[in-house]
Amino acid sequence: MATLRCGKLSTGKVTWSRDIDGKNESILTTHNGHITRHMSDRDRRYGSGADIVLIILRVSQSDAGRYYCNGATVELTVLTTNCPKPPNSINAVADSQIISTQSSSILTTTEGSTSKDKDGETGVETGLMFGGVGLAALVFLLATVAAGSVVLLRVWQAG
Repeated sequence: MATLRCGKLSTGKVTWSRDIDGKNESILTTHNGHITRHMSDRDRRYGSGADIVLIILRVSQSDAGRYYCNGATVELTVLTTNCPKPPNSINAVADSQIISTQSSSILTTTEGSTSKDKDGETGVETGLMFGGVGLAALVFLLATVAAGSVVLLRVWQAG
């Protein structure tokens, strides 16, 4: 899913459009929570939230490009990478010798200016911070489980 923001706007009437084959094609208009669709969207991939963002579901490489919010440009970049597939259980971590991969998309949007929160951080910085903390917590949890298993095994063997 990709969420495109309309600069500093969060209310009002907004029309989202994009460049398709060199032509500007209107996607939808949102006003007071009411959405008017301007193009065929049988899969309902395009939508909008209460804060007039453009939401694109099931994003693919073909969604990359230039979008417009009331004429203001928002660039969507879609990068596809291969990432290690997460294990299904703790035992899989200990016993796994083969690492499978899955496809993952990295989405970036570029506006005229980068929006920052009240602490001066961008959404990407905040996401990376929470991601790093979450990864550290997962490593700590796995180390604790492994250490506990070793202690339990030694107690069981001694007893």
